[in-house]
Order: sequence, then structure tokens, then C-alpha cells
Amino acid sequence: MNQAYYEQLNERCENAIKVIDQEQDVERWVYLASKLFKAVSIQPEGLPSIANCHFEGVHYGFITEFHNLYVKKQKTLQ
Repeated sequence: MNQAYYEQLNERCENAIKVIDQEQDVERWVYLASKLFKAVSIQPEGLPSIANCHFEGVHYGFITEFHNLYVKKQKTLQ
């Protein structure tokens, strides 16, 4: 992984956040965003998922925001 990879993920997360405002079906959004969620998450076995949003001292805010939004929306479906 490198800086360009994190910048790309951050941009994809920003786009996913924008799409949720237009999406009527939350379950569909969660399904479509699941691969992105896995790409930005760290989840050791038996522990909750956390956002992998830092790289070489840089914080990628949209990754954090997307991760939190995804978890929140996923919980509403349960």
C-alpha cells in the first residue's frame, strides 16, 4: 500500500457517502459498499472493526466517515 492507494480509497469513500443521500434502499447501499468497507477496515478475530484511515502520518477523513456510516447503516438492518 502507498499514498496513492489511500488517496484512491479516500475518494471512493467520499463518493459512497454522497451516494447514500440519493439511495432510497439502504440495504442495497450496504451491499454495494461492502467491498469498499472491507478494503478500509481492520478487524482482528473477535474484535470490532476499525477504520484503516492513517498512512505515514496522514489521516484520511472520508475513510473514517464512510466506515462509521457503514457500521451505523448495517446495524439498522439487523
